[in-house]
Amino acid sequence: MLDIHAHILPGVDDGAADEAEAVEMLKVAQLAGIDRIVATPHVSRKSGIDRCRSTYERLRDVAQEYGITLIFGCELSVGVLAGVEISPEVLAPLAIGETNFILLEFPDDVPPLDWEYLVCDIKRVGFHVIIAHPERYRYIVKAISLAREFLNYGCELQLDAMSFLRGKFSAERRTAMKLLENGFISYIASDAHHTKDYVSFSVVRRLLGQEWPVDGLLEKLTLFSKY
Repeated sequence: MLDIHAHILPGVDDGAADEAEAVEMLKVAQLAGIDRIVATPHVSRKSGIDRCRSTYERLRDVAQEYGITLIFGCELSVGVLAGVEISPEVLAPLAIGETNFILLEFPDDVPPLDWEYLVCDIKRVGFHVIIAHPERYRYIVKAISLAREFLNYGCELQLDAMSFLRGKFSAERRTAMKLLENGFISYIASDAHHTKDYVSFSVVRRLLGQEWPVDGLLEKLTLFSKY
């Protein structure tokens, strides 16, 4: 099973604090049936990517000891791309592995200004957008129709498993269910920051059963076999 969004790299963001915690996360992920994890540290400045990559390279060999293929990626804030001329050279270091998939994080409160142009520019140079956890965004909670607009522009959407374990009347949980029921979702990921998040991921995987979306990225991209 693929986990496309996880903050498992130690000491680079608000995820695993150190290598010991990262190893514990790997152990619990393996128990949850995960054999491929995309490490997606927060990247809010392009200069931070080199540090993340060196940390990834150290953890990659450790992950193999637990039967997990660790793939490099990032959770890219749209602010990083503000005022930047979009090109393959800019996007390639920020993509998932050696693929053309970008995991893009939008602001929580308002959609990015001219997000349509940004997505079109990314697609124009041959890359593909996956929008992280739209169920958290207030404008999606208020108007789920905007999620359909994201799809119409060729984006895919990724839910966080934890959203399904929020309180019964949680807007985040309600929105996650609506997005899933409407067939808007391509991926459900752990967005794991700590070991307990993989326990929650396993619980949600069992709860959703056949409603869990097919891991389309695994089917579309055989490049992952290189890692």
